Amino acid sequence: MIHPVAAAQDATGSGLVQFRSNSKTKEDQPTYYFTLKNPKQARPIKAVSIVQTENIERVKFENLSLRAFTGVKAQKNKTRSLIPMGGRSKAGAVTVAFAEPVRPGETVTIMVKPQQKPRVSGIYRFGVIAFAKPSDLTGRFLGYGQLNISPEK
Repeated sequence: MIHPVAAAQDATGSGLVQFRSNSKTKEDQPTYYFTLKNPKQARPIKAVSIVQTENIERVKFENLSLRAFTGVKAQKNKTRSLIPMGGRSKAGAVTVAFAEPVRPGETVTIMVKPQQKPRVSGIYRFGVIAFAKPSDLTGRFLGYGQLNISPEK
C-alpha cells in the first residue's frame, strides 16, 4: 500500500500544504501532487525544486509529464505554463520554472510522474524548495512530502 503524508506548515499556513498520490497500490502508475501556498508577505515564486532525501532507491521523474495549476484541483482554465529547464534531471530531483511567477497569497499544485514506482518498501521523502529566480543558489524551504510504501497484504 502507498500512504502519502503531508508536511507540517509554518505558522502562517504557507509552504507545502498538501502532498498526495493518485496511486493506491504498487501496480498503479502514480502521479504525485505537491500543493504549496506562497505567503502574502513573500516574494513571487519563479521556480520550485523537488528533491528526494537519501533512500535505498532513487525515484526518476519524467520531465515531459510535468504539469502545474493554480489551486488544489486540476481545472483546464487554471493550468499554469511552465518553462522547459533543459538538460536531464538527476534521479531523485526535478525543477519546475513558471512562465508567470506564483504571486504572494497564491496556491499552486505541481504534478510530477515518476518513470516507475519504487520497488523497495520504505519511506520516501521529498523536500520542496521555492526560488524567486531560477538562477538563485539558495531558496526557501517549504516542507517535506512523504510516501510510505509497504508490501501488499
